[in-house]
Amino acid sequence: MTRKALGKGLSALLREVEPAEAASTAPDVPPTAVVATSGLSEIALDLIDASPFQPRTHFDPQALEELARSMRSGGVVQPVIARRVGSRYELVAGERRLRAARLAGLQSIPTIVRPLSDQQALEISLLENIQREDLNPLEQARAFDRLANEFALTQEEIAEHTGKDRATIANLMRLLRLPKEVQELVEQGKLTAGHARALLKLEESPVVQRVMARRMAARRISVRQAEQMVERKLPTAKKKRAVERPVDPNLQAAQETLERALGTKVRIVEQRGGRGRIEIDYYSLENLDHIYYTIVGTAPKPPD
Repeated sequence: MTRKALGKGLSALLREVEPAEAASTAPDVPPTAVVATSGLSEIALDLIDASPFQPRTHFDPQALEELARSMRSGGVVQPVIARRVGSRYELVAGERRLRAARLAGLQSIPTIVRPLSDQQALEISLLENIQREDLNPLEQARAFDRLANEFALTQEEIAEHTGKDRATIANLMRLLRLPKEVQELVEQGKLTAGHARALLKLEESPVVQRVMARRMAARRISVRQAEQMVERKLPTAKKKRAVERPVDPNLQAAQETLERALGTKVRIVEQRGGRGRIEIDYYSLENLDHIYYTIVGTAPKPPD
């Protein structure tokens, strides 16, 4: 299947503006009073709001200051992308440039204005970050999760839109099942996605996951060493099953789809001869009711 990588769409957006048109904006240039709905415009910084779809949560202060110094001396080389929302503009791509422009004391910034849907805005924001400065694994996972939950995209559809491999998307989204403390260690760069994937094998014991994650980060051990630590903690039966039956990516994708639909933990246990079973966890009677009515497709009847 040929993938519709959105990166091509992003490049096309940027190519519509010739380099001369996207020329620099010096700090003393006053903001242009424009009402733009499409095309390249000079937009006042105080008219541009941050994107609610920005997947990046951390911006390196030193890198921003370096970019701001470059803007003070040479202006803004590349425009940001925004969409019109009422009388204001909402940033779609280029938050580092926008933040640096404010640090540099600029009053306006070259902006490509496009009429975009929420889904298009999220996709462009995600791709702009992935292609130019890699998001950390958790930021990517949350962005893919938003595409799945807010826009009802399957992992295959996300792969087609972003040009990412479906298995990569599935593995990243699984990281969201880790305890919050473990996720924070990954975001801080103290653990890699490889360490996190090893810890997923202990998902039935969140306390053990947190303890081992702190230990891995403190000792700065390799991913291979982390995998060995986790293997030693696994029950014997689970170790044997992990060795004998590698995870089928199709079953894994089906399991994750069921978990999103039901809002709880689901396990698909594969057996011989094409047989198996599905295990669904619930945490309260209300949770059980929700799962039951989601599966049978009918709402509970009100009491007489």
